[in-house]
Amino acid sequence: MGDPWYRGIGGTDPGRSLILIRTKRGREIFHQAMEQGYVKAEPADPNIIYRSQINLLGKRQAIWGRLLAMRALGIPSRS
Repeated sequence: MGDPWYRGIGGTDPGRSLILIRTKRGREIFHQAMEQGYVKAEPADPNIIYRSQINLLGKRQAIWGRLLAMRALGIPSRS
């Protein structure tokens, strides 16, 4: 889940979260939660993910240099 920062929210607007499901099992669990009333959701344009998290693209591209430096210094890192 993530915050969709592609739009401003008004005074009484509770806001929204983005949900990205990657696996069949995750989809099953999510649909069960919807059926049982734990979650309310509606389909959205996939481009919202890009528009809402555009700043993360630069961070993702900059991380390779940091990871390389950490490996060179023997600092544990995950890639």
